[in-house]
Amino acid sequence: MISNAPLLVLPASDDPRLAEAVRELRYSKGIELLRLHRTADTPTRSQIREHLRQAVEKGWFSAADKPLFEHGRICLQAEPDGSLEHCLHRAGVAVPERLRDTGNTPS
Repeated sequence: MISNAPLLVLPASDDPRLAEAVRELRYSKGIELLRLHRTADTPTRSQIREHLRQAVEKGWFSAADKPLFEHGRICLQAEPDGSLEHCLHRAGVAVPERLRDTGNTPS
């Protein structure tokens, strides 16, 4: 089972170093979820998409990162076996290096 609960409920803090560390951790976890989707079984894929939906809805990602995860989840839902990179490009979303070649890249 995949759990994001500890990251979703971290308390607010005025410490900019903590805020940056939390942002980076959430971003990394989001990237990991997008990558895991490709090889996951159907129930786990569903769970991954739900975690991403909740994370976006709860403001887990920065404004700059939100489109990547929002569109990433939509791509995973619409084309679960397709190329995430290709789908994100079609949506006009920049694809980070860590997500390149994560699907069946079109010829």
